[in-house]
Amino acid sequence: MQEALFTLLAEHDLADITVSQLCREADVHRTTFYGHYPTIEAFASDVFADMLDSLADVGGSPEAFDDVDADAVSSAYDVALIDELQHILENRAVYRRLFALTNDAGFRRTLSKRMRARADLAVEVWRRHDLALASDPAVLAAHIAGGLVGALELWATSDRTDVEVFAAAVVDTMPPWWPRVSR
Repeated sequence: MQEALFTLLAEHDLADITVSQLCREADVHRTTFYGHYPTIEAFASDVFADMLDSLADVGGSPEAFDDVDADAVSSAYDVALIDELQHILENRAVYRRLFALTNDAGFRRTLSKRMRARADLAVEVWRRHDLALASDPAVLAAHIAGGLVGALELWATSDRTDVEVFAAAVVDTMPPWWPRVSR
């Protein structure tokens, strides 16, 4: 179904795609679709949150960074952010639609949950490098994730196109202890 969604998005806006079209393109029955998702928007929310989550993956576990210096870790996070922003730029119309949804398709909630898991990982990595100074890592991760989702929404709904400049602006908002890669 994901492949069918991308095929249809190449020719149609998300708002114009129906469940029937998607199911025909994917060669699945509508009951299969409705067994998992209530709407096209809910399905697209899940697909595009998955894509951003995948792009944000910098190593899987805190242990993966135990023998890596903080600059290399920072670089991995910077590259991931640039990849996310580039992906949003290339699919801006879809992201605008997903962020603009007023129903409960759950894109922002799903994205926040996934970015929170990534922020939990980042905070643990930084704690292992003796850099995260916050007394409550869960609060810090929630704060970072919320800010990142807000920044991704701003990027998606803006007309900005300079990925590197925007990424630098996002990194500049991170806590003071967050290591910066020399630019």
